[in-house]
Amino acid sequence: MTRLQAEAEVVDSLPPIGVLQCEACNCRVTGICSLHCCVDCAQTNGVHHGEQCLQVPLEGFAWDGCDKSYVIFAQRLRSLLTKLGPIHLCSLPHGWDEEYGEGSWAEERPVRSASKACSPPYASGITIIGGLVYVVEELPSEQADFLEAGEVDMARVQGLSAEACEAVESEFAAATGGYEVSTLLARAGAVWRCRLSLSLSSDCGLGSGTGGVEDQDHVELTENGFGTGPDGAVLMARIRLLEKLGRWGESADEQLLHSAMAQAKQLEAEMRAFLLKAEDAAGLRRSPPGHDGQDADGQCPLYLEAASQSLRSRLEAMVNVLCQLLIEPPRCRGTCWALLGRVWPHLLAAQDESWGRRLGQAARSSPTRPCLALWSKMAEAAAWHTDYPGLEILQDLHAEETQTNVAAAYAQHHLFSLMLEQRAQLRQELEKCSSHSSERQRPVWDLREDGFGCSFDAAIGSGSIGKFDAVLMVPAGSGQESPGLICEMVGDSRVVSRAGLSTRSGGVAALCTLLACPLLEVSGLAFHATVHVRQRDALHAIVPVRKGKPFDLSMRGAIIETWALAAERHDAEARLHLGIELAGSMPQSFEPKGGDIQANSGLEEAKLCDGSKGGVLLGSLTAAQKLAVNNATSRCVSLVRGPPGTGKTHVAAAIAVAACARLPEATRRVLAVTQSHAAAANLHKRLEAFGASSARIGTTLRPSEVTEQAAFETVRRRWSDDADVQLLLGASSRGSSDVGMKSVELQRAQFAVMRRMARLSQVVVLTCASSGNAGLLQGMGGFPLLVLDEAAQCVEPSPLVPLSWGCEGMALVGDEKQLPATVLDRTAECRNLGVSLFERFVRDGVVSLGAGFVQLDEQRRMHPSIAAFPSKAFYAGTLQNGADMAETRPAVPGFDWPARECRVCFVNCGAGGQETGRSHSNLREAELLLQVLCRCLACGTPASEIGIVTGYSAQQALLKRMVVDLGSAALGLRVDTIDGFQGAERDLILASTVRANYSVGFMKDPRRVNVLLTRARRGLIVFGDAGTLRSEAYTWSPWVDWVTSMGAIMSAAAVVECCSRELPPPPPPASAPPVHLQSAGMAVPLLPTAPSAPSSERDTPSTAAWLAPPAARHEPERTGPERQDKDLEGGSWEAYLDPASNRIWLFNEVTEEVRWKD
Repeated sequence: MTRLQAEAEVVDSLPPIGVLQCEACNCRVTGICSLHCCVDCAQTNGVHHGEQCLQVPLEGFAWDGCDKSYVIFAQRLRSLLTKLGPIHLCSLPHGWDEEYGEGSWAEERPVRSASKACSPPYASGITIIGGLVYVVEELPSEQADFLEAGEVDMARVQGLSAEACEAVESEFAAATGGYEVSTLLARAGAVWRCRLSLSLSSDCGLGSGTGGVEDQDHVELTENGFGTGPDGAVLMARIRLLEKLGRWGESADEQLLHSAMAQAKQLEAEMRAFLLKAEDAAGLRRSPPGHDGQDADGQCPLYLEAASQSLRSRLEAMVNVLCQLLIEPPRCRGTCWALLGRVWPHLLAAQDESWGRRLGQAARSSPTRPCLALWSKMAEAAAWHTDYPGLEILQDLHAEETQTNVAAAYAQHHLFSLMLEQRAQLRQELEKCSSHSSERQRPVWDLREDGFGCSFDAAIGSGSIGKFDAVLMVPAGSGQESPGLICEMVGDSRVVSRAGLSTRSGGVAALCTLLACPLLEVSGLAFHATVHVRQRDALHAIVPVRKGKPFDLSMRGAIIETWALAAERHDAEARLHLGIELAGSMPQSFEPKGGDIQANSGLEEAKLCDGSKGGVLLGSLTAAQKLAVNNATSRCVSLVRGPPGTGKTHVAAAIAVAACARLPEATRRVLAVTQSHAAAANLHKRLEAFGASSARIGTTLRPSEVTEQAAFETVRRRWSDDADVQLLLGASSRGSSDVGMKSVELQRAQFAVMRRMARLSQVVVLTCASSGNAGLLQGMGGFPLLVLDEAAQCVEPSPLVPLSWGCEGMALVGDEKQLPATVLDRTAECRNLGVSLFERFVRDGVVSLGAGFVQLDEQRRMHPSIAAFPSKAFYAGTLQNGADMAETRPAVPGFDWPARECRVCFVNCGAGGQETGRSHSNLREAELLLQVLCRCLACGTPASEIGIVTGYSAQQALLKRMVVDLGSAALGLRVDTIDGFQGAERDLILASTVRANYSVGFMKDPRRVNVLLTRARRGLIVFGDAGTLRSEAYTWSPWVDWVTSMGAIMSAAAVVECCSRELPPPPPPASAPPVHLQSAGMAVPLLPTAPSAPSSERDTPSTAAWLAPPAARHEPERTGPERQDKDLEGGSWEAYLDPASNRIWLFNEVTEEVRWKD
């Protein structure tokens, strides 16, 4: 027996573990090679076998159950492919789990590799082409027509150049973007047949009309292609279909296109050579100065500059060819645009505006248009360039699908707006980049399809950067005039170049300098790139070019058709009339799939399902809140407008609870999303208060935020010994760590635990952006109802992300009369990016009052006097006050309110005092505000219950610096802009309007004024110039008139006088009872110490004694032995020690008189 035969017997005796079949042939693996039957087979890909190869067929394995197991797997795989069509290998495990149950792929796959599992012997009749898995039909091998057709087609394929074959794939992808593509493969002996079918039916898309879904003629085309292999058969079938569509030819124009494609390959080859020379230059720079080839001034070597000039010439030649192809395109016009998209990143990197103008003119003059996917890819690349007008080149270039598909027009419109906003956010981040920490890295460059790639030895952010979407790289030790490169992060230690940034020289020259630099300074940039990506994905998903897209048809129609109406009709009245008509034609009732829904509103059943606590809370809803809940659980689209203090989040939670009670058992799931993490946490707390089965998930949550949830306790009880659960518990007990600094293992464990929490809960709470993380919600199926809190603060593409889970109904809760989403780019704002879906539905009458739209009408936040003007000015006087609001909102002590029953005061600071720069500030207002703040703090108002609000960041910074000087007395005090304070509330609000030059600026926005005037519970004091505020006639002038009529206006001098009066001392701390002076008969509370300048004789007792924290305290000074009651007229006095002056001051409880003891 030879060694090989002995080895084969050993293999026969072992169970089939791992890879059993040779990767290149149908023989078994004998052990000589780990993946092949022999070394020669591995080297020749199965063509030749060495003498040592036994060539034992795979069927020779004798293992009971093996063949049966493979047969079952193959049957299920063929059934899946027949149902879904060809599946990409990367998507096969997910598709398998969706069809056969979560985790079934991991349990049923015969081998670990998906590609091997789809190959013999595990799956017969299956083939993989271009990463796609196809079903193959086996036909009799003696079919003569197959053999004859195969010879003809293969002769034609052999005559095609590599560029022509590449053009076929590119053109087919562009030409079939709006079709359903069906691919059937068959084999007769050695000949393959590919049958391609294209179809477009009326339910695949929205037409160009304005009244609804248009009926389109059913289009169906079928062609066959033959070849000696599946690749050749597919190629010929595509060529025949393209010829039938008029998208393929072999004329001189096509030859020019193929030549241009060859030039593109040469361009990429030259770029790789350029990178090699740049690496050589970087190596020279690591050498001492004066080394061979290096310039004396440290600039790029001369040979590298020559290479950059050659590269620039090659790019310019490419621009010339592209302009010619765009103006006079060949029949395969899609490939022309694909070629432009291929070289587009390199052209942007050159930053030559003349090239951009030429390409823009050629593109607009072209009789053809790019597909939406290609246009979007080019716009994404251009959005990274803050100094180059790449987006403007694409602005008027409409995608091909937009001519007949309203959904495509809707998507392109919002995609462009999002790109503009991303560029504006990136510009803003670059302005702040100098304040970010940086680190030095040594780069290693390579060329990618979408730009230059760069790898580093160490992970970016391992030291001081943290979580960022991109980085700015500049030569280490360079000044502000040096060029920079913006790169997107694609890994811990890898980035991809997106845009050059230079103040002196741009384009290829700046890129040359950066690529030749051996050491780079890397700074992080954070601008919500992940949010933009998920919103773009949702916009692409709403374009119905394929069946099976997740968007519900009624939801899609409500969103897209109403947008088309608004875009075509600028007259508000006409828009409203047509919107109401469209609303009447939309489905009104909410009837989710999966079973019969309950007939009642869900409120009574929710009480029974969620226990006594939830029942009590649901029963406390007002009439308007109950109507809002009923609408949300019975209508496809419902809106809830919640003015300040009316309980929007309370209603959103009640809707989710009632919906769970009403939905069928099989689909009892609600997706509750918000725009911000703080709002998501607040909503989840309300749901837990209702007793709802809910989980809050998201990749940015700290471990403690996960483990403190009731849903985690459910997971912990069920999987008490699970390693992921224990790891998360340990991390939580050690403290809340920053998500960006969590270990990879901890992130994986937290992700797995949150997925379990979501599956076990009826309501899943997360942000709009987090809902785009498919992994978090994997295996949960769809969500019948979407509840969106803060709906008026979302840009329109934002709710599309959660809606892509197939929600059949949505309840939008918000207030369009408060601040919308912040939009930085002026053009994007003019394109209505800041108009939320909620506001558009209200504006256009898609959902009207009494027909799915409810306004909450009872506020329980503000004193009635604070709510009076906002109710009249912004809500037509419909906002009512809750019971006993006046009694439960007493006046804030320490301030002499000019009108006894009014808790609003306007301090007229007068003109002047304003400083103007990039933002605005007003020192006079800030000083007056600080005096009022100190007085209120001194009288016992906690700092945590005081908010300082202003409209300008410069004033915010000024006030923060002044508040810091108060020390620990101001701990918990919040100083923020109006935009940042939206959604928050405090007992006392001190507001600074800043402007004092008879122009209120952006403070004229009534929504901003509404937020400013409705944050306070017990007191609102506004500082400003009456003349300037009166210059704005719509909101501020009526408000000044109102406070004047209420007698609630004070001058600056009156405020100074008020704050200079002697104050009654604060009550003694409850934790430190006063110590009585035995000899004097006076009570001296234990007072704190605090550093302060000594007070003068005429001063009141030092404010520092009142403001200091109650942590460290003085022992009271004791007076002499004789009693002094006779010297203290007027009744009972209390003595207090002023640590600033070391003197005792007295307070009379009867007369409230304050004076020094000596």
